[in-house]
Amino acid sequence: MIKILEQQATNLIKNLGSIGLKVNTTKSQAILFNTKDEITLTIDGTEIDTKPRAKFLGLTFDKNSNYRKHIQNLSNKASKNLYLLRSLSHGGMQTPFIVKKIIYRNLVEASLTYGQEIYHQTRKSITKKLDQIQGAALRCLTGACRGTSNTALQVATNIGPLEVRRKGAMLKYWTRTIYNPQNPTRKTFRDSITQASNSHIENTPNSTHSATWTTHELAKKLEINEEDILKRSIEHAPWLLENIEVDTSLQNRLGKKTDNLRLRAVALKLINERFNNYQKIFTDGSRKAEAVSIGIFNHDMKINTNKRITNNSSITTAEMGAIREAINIIEEKKLPKQKNSNINQLSVSIAST
Repeated sequence: MIKILEQQATNLIKNLGSIGLKVNTTKSQAILFNTKDEITLTIDGTEIDTKPRAKFLGLTFDKNSNYRKHIQNLSNKASKNLYLLRSLSHGGMQTPFIVKKIIYRNLVEASLTYGQEIYHQTRKSITKKLDQIQGAALRCLTGACRGTSNTALQVATNIGPLEVRRKGAMLKYWTRTIYNPQNPTRKTFRDSITQASNSHIENTPNSTHSATWTTHELAKKLEINEEDILKRSIEHAPWLLENIEVDTSLQNRLGKKTDNLRLRAVALKLINERFNNYQKIFTDGSRKAEAVSIGIFNHDMKINTNKRITNNSSITTAEMGAIREAINIIEEKKLPKQKNSNINQLSVSIAST
């Protein structure tokens, strides 16, 4: 096993090196999960001993896979942030409830829920400390006495239990993974569920259930079918966008001081030469004082739309909003049959391109 790990790590370092990335092996850590064995790996000439725990992207992984240390770190950080809420709730300060709730969401709750998709399967005896901190924070929000139950506080503040949030976060992660066929984690999810089914894991104690199996069973209980998710599956990952041709050559030929007649003549000539067989959608955004508007125009499809958007929006926001609205209109309308189905969207904003 040691030789396999060393070989795989060496191959990874070489692959990263081929794209200009260098691995600092002196800062690398190794951890063996759910075993008392200890090994030493030699990677790129550096000896790396296994540790009982390792920290990665703010998550503390431990060899027992119970995330006790990670939850302890979250509790310590949330407790420090709780002092601010307490200072606003005592000493005669009349801080509005909505302000205290915003502080709770951004400081206390954000600390309590960091990495919750990973540790949501941890025993309740370990996550109990997080619930206690949430209860203390909700008492600060409401001014309730110390003996008030967490359930009553959650109803009064319209803030749900952390356990429900953890389940919801894992369901969202599971759905995103299943939804995208190109997600590399998707196969791992499926393999874990298949392995659990073959081993009849449903007949074993809850503490031995894998996170993926438990989430899969929760989805079934809520009647969230994988088949329904796959029906809406996207063909490509959202970050793998097709190349869009953008022509900004007019920027080098024309300027703000160019005469309007010359501007019109040069622009129309280029449009007709390069995009004669395209449907042409013109978009623009404008701002006057606080009022901001967008416009979309196309003669053949009889599009002539003007809309107000949020006051004090930037020109770039208006230009991008016009482009987005044009795309929505294009998707709703059908192009005339005698015209080419290619579409040319024309914007006067360089920033939006």
